[in-house]
Amino acid sequence: MEVRRGTLLLDPFLNRLPPKEYSLPIFCIVHSSLLISLILILQHPKVFLKALQAVSLLLILRTITVYAVPLEPPAGMIYLQDPITGFFLNNVNVVTKDLFFSGHVSVMCLLIYFSPNRFWKIYLTFATPVLALLIMWQHVHYSVDVIAAPFFALFCGKLID
Repeated sequence: MEVRRGTLLLDPFLNRLPPKEYSLPIFCIVHSSLLISLILILQHPKVFLKALQAVSLLLILRTITVYAVPLEPPAGMIYLQDPITGFFLNNVNVVTKDLFFSGHVSVMCLLIYFSPNRFWKIYLTFATPVLALLIMWQHVHYSVDVIAAPFFALFCGKLID
């Protein structure tokens, strides 16, 4: 995936944001949201099973779209440093072309969709756009990657539901 040529998109919105490092806040939002959502969803086994199925479908769709839509990383991309995935994955082979669509944003949208707790759903509804903005500001994804993510998540959630 990293050796194939992709398309460099012209993104007027992204061009207005000077690249800035936001790995730590991105990491905190994503992993705390995953952990708390897991704790809340585990109390509802049927919802938990549906959420797992939706995430699985989402990962399959993301794998297909990453290969079907080859993109070059946005200009000025700052590699996202995640200590948890960095611990489990090889940090030598940096992946920068897994762009369309944003996995971070789409998973957060699935957490909103399957959250059984009203207050937590409200928190996630505010945290997800903040996460999306930070990801774009770091130039990890194009705008289209972030905009498409909720639609893929909603499709997976509805299909599994």
